[in-house]
Amino acid sequence: MFQNIDWAGVIINSIVSLLLSFIMFSFGIRSGKERTERLKLRDKYREMYSTLNRFHSGITDNKPLNWRHFSDSRSNNFKPFFAEMVRQGEHLELSKKIFPSIVDLEKECLRYGRNYKEFSASSGDLVIGVLEKCGIPIKKETYSVKTMIDEGDNKGGSYFEINPVILLSDEKCEEYLKRASSNDIGISFRFIDQSTVCFSIEIRSCDMKHIDLSHIFKELIETLENSKPESLNQKDHLLKELDKKMRSIGKLTQEPHPFWNTFANTFKDLFR
Repeated sequence: MFQNIDWAGVIINSIVSLLLSFIMFSFGIRSGKERTERLKLRDKYREMYSTLNRFHSGITDNKPLNWRHFSDSRSNNFKPFFAEMVRQGEHLELSKKIFPSIVDLEKECLRYGRNYKEFSASSGDLVIGVLEKCGIPIKKETYSVKTMIDEGDNKGGSYFEINPVILLSDEKCEEYLKRASSNDIGISFRFIDQSTVCFSIEIRSCDMKHIDLSHIFKELIETLENSKPESLNQKDHLLKELDKKMRSIGKLTQEPHPFWNTFANTFKDLFR
């Protein structure tokens, strides 16, 4: 009776069944482990997404984050979000495909923010140089500079403020030109760093009608372009890279452990 049994086939089928059972058992353990991690990882990925969005919004709004935005008052050190995750070892449980490049991107964004701040703080001298080049009389006071075309008008007035570096944005330049031409107000070129006014250069409303503001802006933009740090040319590149990372992390906030990753990790566990 046993002579017609295909023992080789029986043994192979048994081995395959045991192997499949073992794989499914391991898959179940891996799935259970990852299920408990999901909420924690989702929160961490949401925090990462929020930080990238802060970098993106800062660059878009011409108020880029710099090292001071990540200062730690207790240690007096700067602790950028992603670099600190590496220091704490938190990155080890996150996506290995995304994380190394995200740390480099953070450094680029912080470098951009630092150079933007430093250039903004020094741009007041460029504005004064342009006004003098255009033959506009100015009066330098202790903390500010004012145009003095209409010397008979000593009245104060309202101003709208501009960080001169913002004029490197064509859209913002057009916006401010329209705003100046449609309102009887002056312009205050000003940059404030941590509540400290670095400079204040005012074109008074009474002097606005005597100058060609579009010409002033054109001269100032040319001067800014010739003087700006090379890293400020990275704006579009940084925004594009931040968009890519935010899309990738946005998917991970929905599903930190995709099915095929769980399946692949199960086989890795078997051969460890």
